[in-house]
Amino acid sequence: MSDRPAARRIPLAFACLLLALLTASACGPRTSGKLVGHTRPIPKQVGGLSMSEARLGKPDTTFTFRAKRGGLLFVFFGFTNCPDLCPTTLGDLRKALRKVGPGADKVDVAFVTVDPGRDSSEAMARYLGSFFTGGHPLRPADNEQLLAVQAAFGAASSVTRKADGDVDVAHTALSYLVDEHGAVLLEWDYGTSPADLAHDLRLLLARNAGGTK
Repeated sequence: MSDRPAARRIPLAFACLLLALLTASACGPRTSGKLVGHTRPIPKQVGGLSMSEARLGKPDTTFTFRAKRGGLLFVFFGFTNCPDLCPTTLGDLRKALRKVGPGADKVDVAFVTVDPGRDSSEAMARYLGSFFTGGHPLRPADNEQLLAVQAAFGAASSVTRKADGDVDVAHTALSYLVDEHGAVLLEWDYGTSPADLAHDLRLLLARNAGGTK
């Protein structure tokens, strides 16, 4: 009997095992204590800034860029006509919050329009409300306020109106996580998976509760 078939089966079995381990590592839930998102040596401070919050059927109110006590505030800059970045990011966060489980109610969501000329208060409230209950749809009073808030976060945007009537909007695709003191704890790249978002949220919520040092 030839030894060749057996000799082939051993490497094949090893390769299959290695592939399974790599797949589990790439696709499975993270269990480490290391954050996926980016942190800065000195966190940006945004807690002194505020903006008008749109509410359906009620007068707008003022919102300050700070999380509730013991909570976290997710902030994203975009616009309601956004074809890809905004709905993908908000949809991924919605999936992430479902994965977080207990404590997910401590995460608030603020969506800042970079296109207030087209995004009315009603449009903002309806748009964010299609993703989350109790979110904060925010509209700058003017371009100066938008620029000041964006600068504090390190974000940027532009709105270009063409001669044919089309509008091009470009904006930073990063997401930001703010604590109760107004410090930007974390920045996520566009495309961060719901599993990784949930991983970071669980870690930071645990730290807030004193569960992680």
